[in-house]
Amino acid sequence: MNNISRQTLISSILVIAALAFLVHRSRSFTSRPAPVERVWPVMGTFASVTLRGDHADQLDAVCDQTAAMLETVNSLMSVYIPDSEISRLNATTEAVPVSPLTRQMLERTRHYTQGTGGAFDATVLPLVRLWGFSGGKTPETLPSDAMIEAARRLMGIDKLELGENSARMTAPGTTLDLGGIAKGFAVDRCYEAVIAGNAVNAIFNLGGNIRVHGKATPDRPWRIGVQDPFEQGETLGFLALDSGMALATSGNYERFVMINGKRYTHIIDPRTGRPVEGMAGVTILSESATETDALSTALFVIGIEDAAATLARFPGSEAIMVPDRRPTEIYLSKGMQAKFVPHPEYRNAIRRLPE
Repeated sequence: MNNISRQTLISSILVIAALAFLVHRSRSFTSRPAPVERVWPVMGTFASVTLRGDHADQLDAVCDQTAAMLETVNSLMSVYIPDSEISRLNATTEAVPVSPLTRQMLERTRHYTQGTGGAFDATVLPLVRLWGFSGGKTPETLPSDAMIEAARRLMGIDKLELGENSARMTAPGTTLDLGGIAKGFAVDRCYEAVIAGNAVNAIFNLGGNIRVHGKATPDRPWRIGVQDPFEQGETLGFLALDSGMALATSGNYERFVMINGKRYTHIIDPRTGRPVEGMAGVTILSESATETDALSTALFVIGIEDAAATLARFPGSEAIMVPDRRPTEIYLSKGMQAKFVPHPEYRNAIRRLPE
């Protein structure tokens, strides 16, 4: 969570730029004060807070609260911090004391692993490193079936045992990496910490994991652009977010390795041990940033055909899915059809997710 890659930097800037553009459009027909924003690096990406212009005097206080919560989550859960609770948990098969915040995260992690049939799995780190991500060395040739199966044997959320104030990995070599859910979880904790004592109108953004409160103006909701996975800096359309809603996107453009001249995404299917092929981008809308983070990865793995069945297990969450082929096709879940506004050039690209 500490090293900021060039691609992560680009992706984060694109999200922030899209936010700025849409917020500007929301205020362009009025004389109201311009929104204010602050951006800073944290957790291997960028965080930003955007406040409605009439709340500009609260920016320092809101950013201080947000930064403090992000630092707390990072210090407890980063695998890059040797004495974090997750690092200590990964280092032994003995029970390790954990804070209520970490235990809550571990409960959520197990919930989404089980609910997605293992398409999201926080024990996937051995496979991720085998393919050259998260500190692993990029392989010169494709990993063999034997290598993949050896890594898969180390996996399994069933090897996580939770006590009332402790946690334990029951098998040597099984480790947790919460990178696929921690940013969403952190955004939810920031949102709760700030909104509990303040009715500020705001966007909380951590590396594209977004949650909003209030409205962009008294009569306009916050509008967030949906990244075009094929064109950096471009969007497919936008979503108007009601107060409290969250949004996250997973894409094959974020991080990848080249092996034998072919590009492989960083999103690994825990069920096969191989990088996902066939998907370009997945955006999830939900009432929880934790859920959008986990489900954007899970549905990227699951694919279009079985996405609706998975979403049915998470009422209130909706999806936009873009397969990795041209011309661009944009698949929407049933509830997303009334929420997503595509740009005119993509109106004929809209499809319904198969039930």
